[in-house]
Amino acid sequence: MTKAGTQSVESLRCDLERLAKKLLATAAPLASAEGAGRDVLSAIERSLEAIADLQPRESPLCSEGGEPVEVLGIGEEHPPAWIVGPCMIESYEQISIVAEAAKAAGGRILRGGAFKTRTSPHSFQGPGEEGLVMLRRAADAQGMAVITEASGLGNLDIVAETCDAIQIGSRNAQSPELLDAAGRVAASLGKGVVVKRGFGCTVAEWISAAEYVAAHTDKIILCERGIRTFEPGTRFTLDVAAVPLARAVTRLPIIVDASHAAGKREMVAPLAAAGLAAGADGVMLEVHPSPEQAMSDNGQQIRADELNELIESVRRKLVRAASWNRPY
Repeated sequence: MTKAGTQSVESLRCDLERLAKKLLATAAPLASAEGAGRDVLSAIERSLEAIADLQPRESPLCSEGGEPVEVLGIGEEHPPAWIVGPCMIESYEQISIVAEAAKAAGGRILRGGAFKTRTSPHSFQGPGEEGLVMLRRAADAQGMAVITEASGLGNLDIVAETCDAIQIGSRNAQSPELLDAAGRVAASLGKGVVVKRGFGCTVAEWISAAEYVAAHTDKIILCERGIRTFEPGTRFTLDVAAVPLARAVTRLPIIVDASHAAGKREMVAPLAAAGLAAGADGVMLEVHPSPEQAMSDNGQQIRADELNELIESVRRKLVRAASWNRPY
């Protein structure tokens, strides 16, 4: 744990202990009374026992003095990475067009779904192993690395053999068995693991999920992909505050998935810029040659022939923000 993190936990523990002791002093005179007085006293005593156990704990992800982690050239010491590809692999022609566009726009990592965890069991779940073969072939043709999702233990091994980093999707962010297994197989093969934040997870729960992987390897990338809120105007809400918050307590690279958070392609560029401005080390984008014909998530995917312009627009937004001058 970082020094700041240790101090904040210790401060919280001391504050809680002082409060509990004050309550205990107030409740003690009631101890001889029947009913509620005894219950209150008993509850406060149990709280004091729990507070005594609230001590700063060491984590393999945030030990003080640890070096920042780098995975696939993604990290604090590198320019922002662009991880690009379709939501679902549909054909070799499709994925190869996207890979070529990604490479031309400066992307170094190709993504794409072969095994997909879908909300509905009636939705297409992906092309499976055949899709992995197409993804790897298209990436190799452009000299790119590969990130793709393992949707369960049944396809984890074949995904790990094919990709350079195993993605654990949002719906599996609280699957300890899969997270642990992904860490184990990634360590044995020298691969990385991308841990997406569950759309109902706090930042602390997201980092705890990564710690299952960290039991075996620290080659982990955290991905903020949007959380579910009461706002109906977007598919999810990109929690840009999660980027500096996770940065403060871990030494892992952090990326944002601007496509899943937006749900609308016209919002992808502003969200990508916001994520980078908040300190993200990279952006994940969904790109398709013809989004209107995509088999999934067609409303949020960027046209392959518009990818370069989108990345340039993000760069212009950041340059404009950086060149702001005070009016006084």
